[in-house]
Amino acid sequence: MSAPRVSVVIPVYNEQEVLPALFARLYPALDALGRSYELVLVDDGSRDASPRLLREQFERRPDVTRVLLLAGNFGQHMAIMSAFEHSRGLHVVTLDADLQNPPEDIALLLAKMDEGHDYVGSIRRQRSDSWWRHVASRAMNVLRERITHLIAVSTLLALITGDGRRVNREWMPQLTMVMTGAEVCDPKVINLWKKNLPEARVINAYGPTEATIVCLTHTIEAIDEAREAAYPIGRPLQGVEARIVDAGRVVTLPGEAGELWIGGSQVMSGYLDAPAETARRIVEQAGVRYYRTGDICRYTETGEIEFVGRRDDEVKLAGRRIHLGELRQLALSHPAVGRAAAGLVDVSGRKRIALIVISEEENAPGEELLDFLGTKLPAYMRPQVLASAHSPCVSSTGKTDERQLLELLQQACARYGADRYAYSADGQFLPAA
Repeated sequence: MSAPRVSVVIPVYNEQEVLPALFARLYPALDALGRSYELVLVDDGSRDASPRLLREQFERRPDVTRVLLLAGNFGQHMAIMSAFEHSRGLHVVTLDADLQNPPEDIALLLAKMDEGHDYVGSIRRQRSDSWWRHVASRAMNVLRERITHLIAVSTLLALITGDGRRVNREWMPQLTMVMTGAEVCDPKVINLWKKNLPEARVINAYGPTEATIVCLTHTIEAIDEAREAAYPIGRPLQGVEARIVDAGRVVTLPGEAGELWIGGSQVMSGYLDAPAETARRIVEQAGVRYYRTGDICRYTETGEIEFVGRRDDEVKLAGRRIHLGELRQLALSHPAVGRAAAGLVDVSGRKRIALIVISEEENAPGEELLDFLGTKLPAYMRPQVLASAHSPCVSSTGKTDERQLLELLQQACARYGADRYAYSADGQFLPAA
């Protein structure tokens, strides 16, 4: 499918009353442009009937309509940046859903862009916004320009990054530090921030809630363009102890994997009313209380710690131990993969390795990705079920909701028994053509 000339982006939040009128005016205005277009509608966690109306509209005009459903209310700016990430048009037009900026003006904006302008804006002098919205909008713009430190979990940082056009000094003139973590961050995202803002500190951080969040950090001093695996999570902060333990033995050699234990005064007292779980997770040795993270890690040759996968990512198939985290990280190293989830699914009564990739590309990597993984993984570790998604599925914390994606894929495998799937606009996996 060739890319359209125009992408129209509209964030939606609890707009059920106005959506029918918007569609009635918007599609005729776009059809009259005389140029190819796509309409990218982003639902920002609406609690009314907006998601249903968007799904119905997609079914009416699937030729030009794309719908993104965010799992929570992340705000209009985040919704728009998510849509930018998935837009394919040469020109991108943003529009509010409340019809205070008429759809018929899109033709005027494009006409100005055709004259050679890079950016064209319009102002409606008598918008019926509340006093609070005016104040909040102005405050957010001032706040963005004064941001000095940006801390975002990896999925949100990827959404903020988009295609990288806004990662620059004009957008965040006072930014001095970027920190990410909470899940594996695509090294391509980290490289882009360091490349576009070389004087800013870019930090890959690690730390569970049970140990008061950030415990280890790794500062990216130089871009590693050839890096396929995630950047290390680094070294423990002052006052934090970290050890890697395998079968009761403390690991010290580079490359040898084991469970990461975090120790020190910042470790929690325990889980409320859950003494058995506390006893399983908290270990005291030589007067130091350690939290068993459940994360499998190892030392690099330089003595830093790198994340391999979750202990519960370790599965056994045909008697062989498989770290699904290793599969996930290798998939992330492919240039067309933005995020990934790996797990086991049941297909016709047999367990199969499944890989879900979230890609910005219109045609998500399929056989090409499998060939790529085939050069790096033994046959028993390669995925037998492959699914692709274009819209991010995130949890309330902003992380990629791997569990939800895998549950949806399991439902599809039980229903269809196929080995290739694509994520549909109505939030389910369907067999890929």
